[in-house]
Amino acid sequence: MTRLLALLILAATLAGCTMPKLPALPAPAPTPDAEALFWARYAVLDAPYDAMVAELNAPAWDDPNWRAELARRAAVWRAAIEALQALEQPAGAAWAAAWPALQAGLAEYHYAAGAVESAASTNQPVLLEPVRARLINGVNLVNEAMRLLGQE
Repeated sequence: MTRLLALLILAATLAGCTMPKLPALPAPAPTPDAEALFWARYAVLDAPYDAMVAELNAPAWDDPNWRAELARRAAVWRAAIEALQALEQPAGAAWAAAWPALQAGLAEYHYAAGAVESAASTNQPVLLEPVRARLINGVNLVNEAMRLLGQE
């Protein structure tokens, strides 16, 4: 059977017939570069933080629904932080200089998000005590990274 098919294809080719052309495959979507991906993910970091802080500014530790919402908002912020932490370092000298400070700042944010989530999940507001200092340190580190990137 395969010999017959091969002979038919050979005969069609020799007779000047052309095989029908297959449709062209669509071009693959361009992969965003590491820097563009970083800035896209960085741009969405504030919204979940602001939502979490809004909950914290109206505390209701006796309300299990409030605590569940606070824990959920902290988890959303933590996920945004983790998405940034997982990125590869963009190329360039400025990124090489800024990346360690940026990662250290994100680690501080990650700790704070986890502490808020834990405090809400366990109804232990005392777990929030180190959060302010960790946030301040994180902000300072991220600001330094942005300065190194010329994003002051």
